[in-house]
Amino acid sequence: MSQSTAWDAKYRADGLSRGRLESAAAVASVRATLPRLAPGARVLEAGTGTGRLAVYLALVAPVDVTALDLSPESLALGRRLAQSASPLAGSVSFVEGDLHEMPFQAGCFDVVLSDSVIEHLHDPAAALREFHRVLRPQGVVVLSVPNRWRPDGWDLHRRLAATPYRQTSFSPPGLRALLRDTGFKPVEMFGDELWLARNLSLLRAAVPFFRAQEAPRESASPTARRSERPLPIRLLRQALDRVLPSWLRINIGFVAERC
Repeated sequence: MSQSTAWDAKYRADGLSRGRLESAAAVASVRATLPRLAPGARVLEAGTGTGRLAVYLALVAPVDVTALDLSPESLALGRRLAQSASPLAGSVSFVEGDLHEMPFQAGCFDVVLSDSVIEHLHDPAAALREFHRVLRPQGVVVLSVPNRWRPDGWDLHRRLAATPYRQTSFSPPGLRALLRDTGFKPVEMFGDELWLARNLSLLRAAVPFFRAQEAPRESASPTARRSERPLPIRLLRQALDRVLPSWLRINIGFVAERC
């Protein structure tokens, strides 16, 4: 299966989910982006996936968002999500294109957001140079990737799920160096997610003991599932959220200015 075919199949399976749009507010890269959005700002989401982050930004801020992805299935999901979310505070458009060679003029964006994308590319540095090219002087990139210092996270997921697409991870110093090497000045680090819950489901499916212990449960929204967790688990999560530093989260990211 080719990389493009694998991504199309993934997005086709994901479907349209309003819950995903509502959960976008909790994504660390979105929280890092919102304070940097002036009214009328031009924002690029590079690698939009299901479109939920691009649509959410246009829903809550009066900005012009362009969502770029190579997958037609991804773009179709995003357009349907935008229609379901109307009216928007700003606007959002969807463009098919390659992050290594984007179809935009130099200096046409104020902010580039790329959440959990460059780890799937064969040349992340080339994509970052493109981000640099399309940003205006002193423009900002908000970049999030899997954390290599958490091998129980996306590195474990790649092995358990046998994902058919490329996926790597970055250490915090490695990501900082990559940004500097491609013309950016990191100004803020952030982290996201305490652990990767989907790995637990994959382990249950792979290990007979866990499979036998698992009780069937009805599907529920992420918010409902969080509220159903036992009180000790919720208290543990809240405590970890207060003390676990950015560089030990499942995902790490930087806000960086274009030099």
